[in-house]
Amino acid sequence: MPSPTITSAAMDFRGLAGLLSRHLYHDPDVYLRDLLQSAVDAIAARRRLEPGLSGVVSIEVVEPGELVITDNGIGLTGAELVELLANVGGDSGQYEMVRRRPVRFERDESSRHRDHVGQFGVGLLACFLVADEVTVLTRSAKDPEALRWHGLGDGTYEISPAESSLPIGTRVHLRARAGVSFGHVSRSARRYGGLLPVPVRMGSTQVNDEPPPWELPALTMDRQRENALGYARRVLDLDPLDAIPLHADGVRGVAFVLPHESSPHRDRVCLRRMLLSESAERLLPDWAVFVRCVIDADDLLPNVARDGFVEDERLAAVREQLGRCIRDHLVDLARMWPSRLAGIAALHRPALAALAANDGECRRLFDEME
Repeated sequence: MPSPTITSAAMDFRGLAGLLSRHLYHDPDVYLRDLLQSAVDAIAARRRLEPGLSGVVSIEVVEPGELVITDNGIGLTGAELVELLANVGGDSGQYEMVRRRPVRFERDESSRHRDHVGQFGVGLLACFLVADEVTVLTRSAKDPEALRWHGLGDGTYEISPAESSLPIGTRVHLRARAGVSFGHVSRSARRYGGLLPVPVRMGSTQVNDEPPPWELPALTMDRQRENALGYARRVLDLDPLDAIPLHADGVRGVAFVLPHESSPHRDRVCLRRMLLSESAERLLPDWAVFVRCVIDADDLLPNVARDGFVEDERLAAVREQLGRCIRDHLVDLARMWPSRLAGIAALHRPALAALAANDGECRRLFDEME
């Protein structure tokens, strides 16, 4: 009896990926971002079943031009593979198990709440921005059957059983059209996943070994400041005048006071520790042009391109809270470290004047510096 497979030629992966690149994704490396995010989400899902699981994501560059991304997350069932295909443009009713007679996968109702399945579908599609051939090997923690998905850029794909010895988790192989180098992939992985809470390894090297600045050890306020400034020098190539802790509902971060004249916002923003953008706009009040932020949000709504946040009431409330953090820090400087504030004001007086224009306390404190 032939091996059971699911086949279809109904989807044009390259065409859909081209649509993404023209209208949503301007950086082809976003496939790595989306696959890293789905891997971390899958590990979180498995931890809900197995508390204490040591999750890990590994990236391997195999010559010539093959990239392998592996996680020990919850994996995908057959029903979820069908849902994944539906998420990248198909109709789950089309995909049938071919035996002596067709048998459809039953959809697992719990999978409707599995955000990482949909995200993995987007990441899989994004792979075709750079590759003509993608293979997924997966085994679910909820189903002993291991599966293999193999897709080509011309829209043909096949789903078949994989080796039963496959460990729980997911492994993605992609063969890049232009080849891939260890250095390029390492830089992209560090850029997108540098703050992820799960180890991301390339060989024996962990690419996300730098903790976020708001989690650096701090025995004193001065030490906390110095640790944050050191982070800016190492990671952002910035030597700021000061570091301002930021806190809002579901948001944490640090604002770094620019050592040069104010410029348009170039804030580095993350969603659940995954980088969305290094040049996000409209996250802070208009007057706060003198700082560059590193911010992580738990539940702000990402825009379609996943390079920023949707402008809604939630973002407006967070913007006000972050502005309050910066404002209160400046007030504290005026009272306790006036010389530090004087150095900031000498370089960023127009921005501080814009803040003080509608804030009586700031106006009084800043006037006393004159």
